[in-house]
Amino acid sequence: MKAFEKIIGYEKIKDELKQICDIVQNRDIYKKMGANMPNGILINGAPGLGKSLMAHTLIEACGINSYILRRTKGDGDFIREIERVFTEAQQNAPSIILLDDLDKFPCQDGSQEELSAVQAWIDKVKCDDVFIIATANDLGDIPKSLIRSGRFDRRIVVEAPSIDDATKIIEHYLKGKPIVADVNIDDVAKMLAGDSCATLEATINDAAVYAAYERCDKVEMRHLVMATLRENYHIRSLNELTEDELTEVAYHEAGHAVISELILEGSVGMVSISALCGSDRIGFVRKCKEHRRRAHIILTILGGKAGAELTLGRVASGAQNDLYRAQAHIKDAITDSGTMGNHVLGCGYSDTSERSQHESELLTRAKLDEYLFKAKEMLCKNRGFYEAVARELLERKTLLASDIARIRSEHSIVKVDIA
Repeated sequence: MKAFEKIIGYEKIKDELKQICDIVQNRDIYKKMGANMPNGILINGAPGLGKSLMAHTLIEACGINSYILRRTKGDGDFIREIERVFTEAQQNAPSIILLDDLDKFPCQDGSQEELSAVQAWIDKVKCDDVFIIATANDLGDIPKSLIRSGRFDRRIVVEAPSIDDATKIIEHYLKGKPIVADVNIDDVAKMLAGDSCATLEATINDAAVYAAYERCDKVEMRHLVMATLRENYHIRSLNELTEDELTEVAYHEAGHAVISELILEGSVGMVSISALCGSDRIGFVRKCKEHRRRAHIILTILGGKAGAELTLGRVASGAQNDLYRAQAHIKDAITDSGTMGNHVLGCGYSDTSERSQHESELLTRAKLDEYLFKAKEMLCKNRGFYEAVARELLERKTLLASDIARIRSEHSIVKVDIA
């Protein structure tokens, strides 16, 4: 099935699409097994992940009459367009109808007349050899009755590409572009971890634009870094910061990165002090592996504050947002465990009572201090690794996964028990 070569990565999804295609093309084989054609397939996920490409590839591979329905007309005209497409598909069966961006079918006033019409027509052509494919970004406003089994028997959830898939996609988009030999594809995939296929494509293209603008012969790693920063963050002039401010930022971000790496090796895809993350936060750590345990998340959040305070010998500025985030996680942990200090929620006191709230605040502060102390202990016991990351970050402004791995390999790592 050569058509499916257009989809880079996503092997499990391709296997499912190939199975649907095989059913369409070899129905007698499946009928002998008592297996019926699924009533429809719904492909949903965030924008830019290739849902429409997957649907169009399936249609091409099936090789039967196909019809595409998108919201391109006004309310009344669109209702008539729905009727026209379904009628024509019914008359020319076997056929496929693609409902592209199904979540955009309703009109802006909130009425769901269009979706009601689609549902009615799906039921009408159910026995007429008309197969329905739908794509959608958000299923929240689509009636459950429309997307239930019986109308859509298969649902494919498309997520951001894994590191392995991102590597394949990046290699695909780099084909035909002159690149220097030392471009590290693994680094590129990790610094773009979690991004959509569309973002990967745009980033690679931007890197080529940077190289051409500089009249370089080839795309270099620095062009890919510049393109990643531009695509995901707001690049900021470091001339706006004093040397002391820049040092604090470097040690702050190094604290986040090193704690993350001590807990989960290979978790940091990029750490930079060259860009804004959000409206005012200077610097960021981009993870390519996520921590699962809440304690690990809290320690990583507090790593910046812990590191800056260890280095500067004073309370670090600019860590307020980290404190809010850490406190939120701690409060969630208290709520999930159902305990407030020595009291159990619901046993003698209401969880909304003044006493319970006071106990919750005391326990939150105590746990916050405990986690902050543990983060400082981890950095102190691995001071060489931490200092080396901070110094190199201050010098180079952006470090990638391979840089962190190299620095780590040059130091003895001391494990710290985390309760």
